[in-house]
Amino acid sequence: LTGPNLAWYEDYLRYYYLFVETVDGSVSRRFAFLVMLLCLLVCVLQVLRKGRIPGTSRGPSVRILGIVFASLLL
Repeated sequence: LTGPNLAWYEDYLRYYYLFVETVDGSVSRRFAFLVMLLCLLVCVLQVLRKGRIPGTSRGPSVRILGIVFASLLL
């Protein structure tokens, strides 16, 4: 079997290993995660400031931001 060997309720360990000084916490793996967090923050601030992201509808933008945020908590 290939894949993660952690149970679903131990998923927080994935983020722990990402920021530890090991191969699992390499810069190339951290970069993608940190860029996603930066983009999420910019989009949330834009929605809070102007009510929507320019060029998009408010509904789908808020739903996709909610999905990304909720997936980080799961």
